[in-house]
Amino acid sequence: GKYDLVALQEVWTQDLYQKLVSQVQDVLPYHHYFYSGWNGSGVCVFSKHPIIGAFQKRFTLNGHAHKFLHADWYGGKAVGLCRILYNGTVINFYASHTHAEYNHDHDEYRAHRVSQAFELSQFIRYTSQSGDLNILAGDLNNQPFELGLKIIQSYTGMDDAWLTAEHKNAEDVGITCGYPGNGYLLSYPHPPVRIDYVFFKGTQRCRVKCVHCETTMHSVPGKPFNYSDHEGVLAHFELEKTSGPSDENPAEISQDDNLFHEAITIMEDAMDTTSTTRRFYGTVFLF
Repeated sequence: GKYDLVALQEVWTQDLYQKLVSQVQDVLPYHHYFYSGWNGSGVCVFSKHPIIGAFQKRFTLNGHAHKFLHADWYGGKAVGLCRILYNGTVINFYASHTHAEYNHDHDEYRAHRVSQAFELSQFIRYTSQSGDLNILAGDLNNQPFELGLKIIQSYTGMDDAWLTAEHKNAEDVGITCGYPGNGYLLSYPHPPVRIDYVFFKGTQRCRVKCVHCETTMHSVPGKPFNYSDHEGVLAHFELEKTSGPSDENPAEISQDDNLFHEAITIMEDAMDTTSTTRRFYGTVFLF
């Protein structure tokens, strides 16, 4: 019961979701699942405080239907928004899960993640005015130096809780995928990475600071396995309500046009590759 808000990804079945609902209802009585795609987006939110509204946007570019083992297309990846009423403060709590990488050396989905990062950032940019505080949590499948994450931060103006926290545990390096000792990823072919995040941004009506951030939910106590193949990210915020005016117009948020031009180049390359692939499969079906 120590958590106020929880965002989960990869909750793929209704049976699992309903089981989670029943198990946490005493401490997190409010919940919402973002339905999308063939088998659901996998993204859901649990809250100790009332959810007064919910909305979502499914990403336009969302993987390939013929890649059966890469099931992102069937999940219909999306960004969801739950509006939370927390002691008189309205929190816009965004949860998302963007397309996986699968192959670091031959990343055929880079353009998909860049496109999703742009749509996610625009969704937040143009809905964030309705909240006193905005928080984004999820598996964004982008490392801090990658273009997708730079787009999200630049276009939303949000801060990374891990980087701005006043306190972190000395032994915690922030790794969320490929964490040493995580049995699900003993054969993980790449170095450990940080791809799961909590971002935040206050408004003129509510000042916010991250006082502590850590990775959490590692191994299950008394069991030889972990809660997940990814580590959780815990962020503790301190809020201060103010009587300031409405926040700035979304169009006034500064952004880096160089990132936009880099994204266009990636998308154009992906379109050329897709055109070649389309002709190949068309030829196969004809013969």
